[in-house]
Amino acid sequence: MDGLAATEAIRAWEQEQMAALLPIVALTASVFVEDIDKCYQSGVDDYVAKPFRKS
Repeated sequence: MDGLAATEAIRAWEQEQMAALLPIVALTASVFVEDIDKCYQSGVDDYVAKPFRKS
């Protein structure tokens, strides 16, 4: 199961249980708009592109 499938499963469980939404942030090496859109479509709240620099 990849991160997008895991996010979809978590969101489905949250709906079934009427649970509060867990914040989910994707960490991705892709900066393609299509890939970022897939993250949001799966239920991700935000994303961080790699390489990540704290500064």
